[in-house]
Amino acid sequence: MNKILTIRNKLLSLRGQMDINDEYDQGLYTARGELSFFFSPTWRITNSHSEIATLKRRRFSLRPTYDVTSQFGNYTVKKKWLSWSRHYTVSGGMFDGATATGNFLDLEFSIKHGNREIASVSERLVSLRDTHVIIVNKDESPDVLFTCVLMVIMQLDKRDGNGSVVGSD
Repeated sequence: MNKILTIRNKLLSLRGQMDINDEYDQGLYTARGELSFFFSPTWRITNSHSEIATLKRRRFSLRPTYDVTSQFGNYTVKKKWLSWSRHYTVSGGMFDGATATGNFLDLEFSIKHGNREIASVSERLVSLRDTHVIIVNKDESPDVLFTCVLMVIMQLDKRDGNGSVVGSD
């Protein structure tokens, strides 16, 4: 059974916050950043009870790279450096080899692990806040959390201005 989520950036937030809600607009997760002016901030994804994932961007790498620590293991997410659209690859953890690929206009994404599509994502064009609708193909905790982590990384990458660049990697 599918699970439908939405992720929205919070307006007027100094540290940064993203809310991840279910199809009934009930809050599932919240991603919050810490203030850091010299190094990359740490982002924490929490549910109502506890912290379930931590992500941190490596500052001194050739391409955007994020280290993730979650309930389902540690892994690294790297963005393809020069491409027509955004493309991310996962190394390590239970989703080793998973990819997130956007379309040419960066309005839709597909998250895949092997031959299995984990989730599909589309951006709402007419909204006050940056909003994405996520359809997770299986309502399983690892798939939902993994998709949420990738979406937070994609939002951070977009916010930092690391959009698509023409070329190849």
